[in-house]
Amino acid sequence: MPPTYRNHEDRGRAARGRRTRLHVLSTSVSETQISFDVAMLATPHIDGYAGATRANWQAYCDRHGYEFTCWREAVLEDMHLIWSKIELMRRHMREMTADWLVVVDADGRLFDEDFFMYGEDVLLTWKARQRGFEVVCADAVTVEHEGSASAPHGDYFYEYHVTRGHWILGRKLYGDLWDRASTRLCRYVYLVIRAVLRSLRFRNIVAFRALRMAIRS
Repeated sequence: MPPTYRNHEDRGRAARGRRTRLHVLSTSVSETQISFDVAMLATPHIDGYAGATRANWQAYCDRHGYEFTCWREAVLEDMHLIWSKIELMRRHMREMTADWLVVVDADGRLFDEDFFMYGEDVLLTWKARQRGFEVVCADAVTVEHEGSASAPHGDYFYEYHVTRGHWILGRKLYGDLWDRASTRLCRYVYLVIRAVLRSLRFRNIVAFRALRMAIRS
């Protein structure tokens, strides 16, 4: 029987009943929490696109108790930034007390930010396959989501963002105009059928309202 992980408050129960956290930086199954420092090199001239990434990492580290450092200057002026990053890592590791130093890219946005939720993982997987990466199904671990409180009850927030995610995917999966049009047509038919079934199930028209707003937006 594979171990079951639950995501309630970012925590789970790993093999042999030991506690673990299920967020990006810590995957320890030990009761002792591994500590991390997170660092980024973001010189002022890239603030236009790196500012959001820096703010996201700052918020993430604040939430989980990690030390976040943003290096603002390249210490080796006559060399590529990569070498400055290595030197900055060396300096940081001399003084840090954490177990690990994680260095992230200033422009490292993994998911497409046009999505709010539902769909960005599909697009990421599609792009990875297009570039020759192999997608592997990790069936050795079962993840049981304890949330999804809005999904069974036809909540408008849930219906809108699921529908919007489908509609955006119809535009982003293909570059060719004909492929985009045919994909969107198929998704529109699917979304109408879905709205009918959801409306019958919950005896309201929330799914149709969400469909109309998702397409208009």
